[in-house]
Amino acid sequence: MLFKIKAIKEESGQAMVLFALAFIVLCGFTALAVDVGSFTHEKSELQNAADAAALAGAQVLPDGDAEAVAIQYASLNGETGDVVTPVVSADKLNITVSIKRDTPRYLSKVISSDDIQELNAKAVASITKNETPVEMITTSTTDSGDPAGSVSGVVPIGVEEPLTSFTYGELYTIKEGGGSAIYTGNYGAVALGGTGESTFETNLREGYKGVLTVGDKILTEPGVMGGANDAILDRIASDPDATYETVEDDSPRLVTVIIVDTMYVNGRKEVTIVGFARFFLESGADKVSGKYQTTGRFLEKIVPNSTPGTGEDFGGHAPTTTTTTTTTYTTTYTLPQLTD
Repeated sequence: MLFKIKAIKEESGQAMVLFALAFIVLCGFTALAVDVGSFTHEKSELQNAADAAALAGAQVLPDGDAEAVAIQYASLNGETGDVVTPVVSADKLNITVSIKRDTPRYLSKVISSDDIQELNAKAVASITKNETPVEMITTSTTDSGDPAGSVSGVVPIGVEEPLTSFTYGELYTIKEGGGSAIYTGNYGAVALGGTGESTFETNLREGYKGVLTVGDKILTEPGVMGGANDAILDRIASDPDATYETVEDDSPRLVTVIIVDTMYVNGRKEVTIVGFARFFLESGADKVSGKYQTTGRFLEKIVPNSTPGTGEDFGGHAPTTTTTTTTTYTTTYTLPQLTD
């Protein structure tokens, strides 16, 4: 009996030791489980803070201070003491935000020599650069050097072919004021698209809409056409400050006149177009024999609405147009996305 009692006591003591050991292990695992749960929760918060910081920083890429923005947003969503490290890529298309947090161990420190658990989170946010090609077509007009052969938009003034070349900037009478017996009733007016002072004035104001070509025959318009003088004065008044040296190509004072073989004909007769020239209207208010004459300064200029010809060069040249295509790129960026 004594032997049995002693055996029971020994077994009971061993059980107590095993229970004590098991209890310590169980407490350790319980403490670890509690802290792990806490660490997992904090790690989730830390990751959310990193994600928010990365996305916020990427919003200002590629030109803004993405790193400063990321630090600001990390502080708003994190905790004091978090170590935030933002890094922008060399191409400025993505930002990596790393956050480190030291959090205290609570129950699990009984089984660990460390009182602090280090938690880390990292997030990468990127934008995508898109470049769309845009073609720009530009045209430039230059002097071809070839005399104008066919022209539209001329004024109905015929200037007799000079014996010598026109001189640049020289003042010429391009329409006589009357009283000259040499021209036997013709003073520089020509009939284009019809006869009469009304048609003449319309063409003088707007330019003749038809196309004239070197070699064409046209009719002279006898008479001084004095009633059309207002059209000349209106052209001058529309650009009063211009000079022949400063006049723009689209100024109403810059006109294309017809060079004809002669104006020495009696009454309404055919004359031949030998070329075209450009004149700057200087005056339309100078009276000769009680009639107004028109003066202008000769310019070597491109003749608009013209094509090249092979006739004599009177300084009015056809344009040549050069077309240039330039490709530029429009750059856009996508909204930032988390990529890691």
